[in-house]
Amino acid sequence: MTSRYGLSFQSVDVVPLGARGAIYDKLLDGEIDVAEIYTTDGQIADYGLVVLRDDLEFFPAYQAAPLARAAALSTYNGLGAVLDTLGGKIDDVAMQDLNRKVEIEGRAPAAVAWAR
Repeated sequence: MTSRYGLSFQSVDVVPLGARGAIYDKLLDGEIDVAEIYTTDGQIADYGLVVLRDDLEFFPAYQAAPLARAAALSTYNGLGAVLDTLGGKIDDVAMQDLNRKVEIEGRAPAAVAWAR
């Protein structure tokens, strides 16, 4: 990313995937100035952060998609068709809100999904 955008930083702090919440703490505490995040993270709107435009298309677009085992599709007739109806139903803003309810409010993922 730094090479593609011609950026230079004094240091780079790599945060393990399992500790991604620490990125937002570091941003809010002023420990870091820039972070690489998922555009659907619930903290973005909640903390008033700004997602920069990726005009060089370095990052792949996030596309939510249903996923099922082939055996499940064979076992449950019509499952594939039902899952296909989900396509395009959740955009980045909606996903950000769903993630906020889980990550910030601490609600159970199943409860958030069912409430949608």
